[in-house]
Amino acid sequence: MSDIREFRVAYDKTADVLYISTPYQPGEGGREDKLGIVWRYGSNGQPLGCVVADFAEYWYPRRRIRLAREIAKNLDLPEPQVVRILEHAAG
Repeated sequence: MSDIREFRVAYDKTADVLYISTPYQPGEGGREDKLGIVWRYGSNGQPLGCVVADFAEYWYPRRRIRLAREIAKNLDLPEPQVVRILEHAAG
């Protein structure tokens, strides 16, 4: 599991963008994956968070599961924890 213990999660409903980031760790760069998720990386190459544009489109059941799996895998977190993060953001 990741040693990241705290996340900032924000959802901008107007722009329909979800932001997940670790506090106190500046990003050194970003890269968009095949799903359209932009991943932020630290100087050591470790993922620090992500930006999900058009988040509402991911809220269909199949896409929601895939999004949770991708975030869990890349941030090295338990999938149930990521599901709770996404539910909280969407709520």
